[in-house]
Amino acid sequence: MRRKINPIVVAFLMFTLSGSARVTRAAITYFDNGQMPDFPQVWDPGQKKKGICAAATTADIMWYWDAHGYPGLIDHKANATGWRDDAEPLVYQMSKYLYGRDPVTDKIAIEGQGSILAGLNAYINKRAQTTPFVRTLVVDKYEERWATYASWTATIGAGNTNFGGFEWKDANDKRIAEHSMTGAGVDGAGERLIVTHGWDDHPGNVPPFKAPPYAANEKPYINSYLMSQGATGRMAIIPADQNQVADAETAELFQGNTYGKATRMTLTEFYSIHPTAKARAEIKKKKAGGIAPPDGKTRAAVASFDSTYDVKVSNDSFTPIYQFIQQVETPIDASTAPAGWQAVPWSSLYTGDITGAPPLSSPPPDEEETVPDDEPALHGVLWYTNTLPIFPGQQLEGFSFNTSDSFDAMAEDSLSVVSDGVSSYIDASSDGQISEAFSATLVPEPAGAMGVLLIAAAAAARRNRRASFARRNRGGNLHASG
Repeated sequence: MRRKINPIVVAFLMFTLSGSARVTRAAITYFDNGQMPDFPQVWDPGQKKKGICAAATTADIMWYWDAHGYPGLIDHKANATGWRDDAEPLVYQMSKYLYGRDPVTDKIAIEGQGSILAGLNAYINKRAQTTPFVRTLVVDKYEERWATYASWTATIGAGNTNFGGFEWKDANDKRIAEHSMTGAGVDGAGERLIVTHGWDDHPGNVPPFKAPPYAANEKPYINSYLMSQGATGRMAIIPADQNQVADAETAELFQGNTYGKATRMTLTEFYSIHPTAKARAEIKKKKAGGIAPPDGKTRAAVASFDSTYDVKVSNDSFTPIYQFIQQVETPIDASTAPAGWQAVPWSSLYTGDITGAPPLSSPPPDEEETVPDDEPALHGVLWYTNTLPIFPGQQLEGFSFNTSDSFDAMAEDSLSVVSDGVSSYIDASSDGQISEAFSATLVPEPAGAMGVLLIAAAAAARRNRRASFARRNRGGNLHASG
């Protein structure tokens, strides 16, 4: 019998902070009484890859959900001697999933997915092998025009856990670097950004989180930064006034040979992790030969390991869906789309606005660490429309692709993404979307004699799927769309 999970209640504790000469400090609300962790990204001076800021922020959030209704989301050592015993392996593991590299050795890791959406989805699916309930956690991405302070605060206020990608920019709007930080609260006045930033280390004999106030010379777990908002609501961290006494919760982000050249840090995107998907996809397998190949010849309905997979996309409470991506890591012969939609080959390298590489930045003096050029690539099909979206409460069938039966073993671990607009891969003028990542449900076939054999084969393949997901080639699975 599955353990009953109590509803997650996210409590907020209000702290009224004293004013400063620069800005009036309104009451700041700390997420769940200040319990958002602040894991460092650098654990050892000998760590080969130090710029794993996205691994630290996602580890913050996985740790939080594991302790708040999703036990089993992370591995805990049976005889752990403090939080560092659990947290260091967790941060390193998240680095493998997101960056595709082991930060200790800087060698390629087979877990690598090459993006935050894909990496988190793969990690959650891995944990779901032993704790199926954790699969209900999903990831939303707010990109460009949607990455506003209003969206950031609204999602945190709803109990979501957020982390954002911030770009250092100079006076000429030139991008210098990017950093990932975790949301740890909200300033109702819109004057401060409240985050944990992953650059500082903390004593190993205390918990990985602590709300203000902090003792003299104590590294703050939760940082408070002055920020500005543009006319569109986009926010940017700005340097503190050099003539004012520094706030206890403000750590310097504008220092070093690289970051010292910046005039601000602009939020370009953020991710919001929450229970229960707003959209769903069901994949149903048909017999072989369901789609004619591009040359128009009829595929013979003979014993084959090729099958057609039909997909039904349901919009429960998402915004209108204009785009749907399904990862398929087996060769695709053909694909079809519903009326008013189009299907095109997809690689995660094509959709940098949705599945781009995660931020990579290190604190000084390692801020000039280079970015690896062997980013893992995922493949599949992208369907889109400009005129006939799937509105909330609706569902749409007619998404199909033809591929190997081996897809059975990969389907429920593969990435599915819906978006409220089309990627710049489709429309160069696109200025950002809201996307949600989850895993589709594979509707089982009737278990006849052949079905039993295929299910057994799929189960065996599933046990080895991580090795089969070690993808490093940049080419796509080309196919025709009907």
